[in-house]
Amino acid sequence: MKFYADKYGTATNALPAQTSTGSEAVVVITTASLPNATVLTDGDLIYLGTIPQGYKCVGLTLFAEDLDEGAALAFSVGLCDAADAVLDTVFVATSNLGQAGGTLAVPATTTMFTTAAASTDKILAIEVTTTAAVAMAAARKVGAVVTYIPVSL
Repeated sequence: MKFYADKYGTATNALPAQTSTGSEAVVVITTASLPNATVLTDGDLIYLGTIPQGYKCVGLTLFAEDLDEGAALAFSVGLCDAADAVLDTVFVATSNLGQAGGTLAVPATTTMFTTAAASTDKILAIEVTTTAAVAMAAARKVGAVVTYIPVSL
């Protein structure tokens, strides 16, 4: 299993929390860069960002370049478990978005609204569920526009 992350995909650069009273939602664009010739394999994680303690994700739009020169790649998106090793809360299951690239506006799901805000920071990640057929021909990006709110709302 390999891990990929950019600026917000690490604990040292968590996604921002509210900066002023009266703000109801926080919206952040986060990306991860994948190096040339990467073959995403089953179980790989791409960290998109850390949802701060006391918040929950209520909106998600994914975007990706062509991450598989073939047509096999599939991944799920959600929150990692306590060990940050697998997804334990899934918002998107087995998406093929990475096969040719594009965007996916994830409708607000019951899971998003009924998942309690964590008592610790939670990593939002992509978990590869089906290995890519062919290595990427160039470096590529994948990311998300993430909307999250404090549990008090």
